[in-house]
Amino acid sequence: MLYMLSCLVAMAVATYHSTTTLFGQLAHISDDSKPKPSMAVAMLTMAMALCFMAPLLSLFLSIVKADAAQTVEGVRGSVYLLLVGSLLVVAYAYLLFRRTPQDVRGQFWSVGRLLLLVGVAIVGGVSACKHLTFFHSSKDGVANVGFMRELAQINDMPNCQRGVAFVQYREDEGPLTYRCPTTIMFGGLTSQPFAPWPDFEDGESHDLAAAIKDISSKAQKPDAS
Repeated sequence: MLYMLSCLVAMAVATYHSTTTLFGQLAHISDDSKPKPSMAVAMLTMAMALCFMAPLLSLFLSIVKADAAQTVEGVRGSVYLLLVGSLLVVAYAYLLFRRTPQDVRGQFWSVGRLLLLVGVAIVGGVSACKHLTFFHSSKDGVANVGFMRELAQINDMPNCQRGVAFVQYREDEGPLTYRCPTTIMFGGLTSQPFAPWPDFEDGESHDLAAAIKDISSKAQKPDAS
């Protein structure tokens, strides 16, 4: 849920700066003596929010438009945008720090605002990097652990209670690395969904590797009849 909260923060920042910039522009039009606010910061915050919320916005788009089904490439692209949005959050935090007078940089609001933005950037950046490093092969995908438990004994995945796990498929011997989402998941109908950090559990499973090989061998075995 940290990612969803971070999206709210990014959206609130963009809304605040867009609103204050708009009213500042209107005030300058009515009175030339008042300073004209720059549109640069407002545009930065809007780009920051849109990029950071890309996975969420793509999910909404797939719900609203029936022909806008999510794809692996689309999910991966939204994760790249999330990474860009996280970098823009860092740029915005640095800009605020530079604009803050030195005599108030140590005050509660200035420090708290900076820490909040850094936290948002960490959540987005770590989420994006963990997704991109986990799904680094076309063989990596999703396993229906709930269904597979009905066909084989899988006892070394205690953290997978939802019945779905992301798996790094490998043909060699040994355990398979898995990731079990615990809350929200984006692109659930694709073969490489996105689960934001820290809402997942990672691990390795020997039982899952054995179950997949057993099911695959049975599926490939020709019918005796």
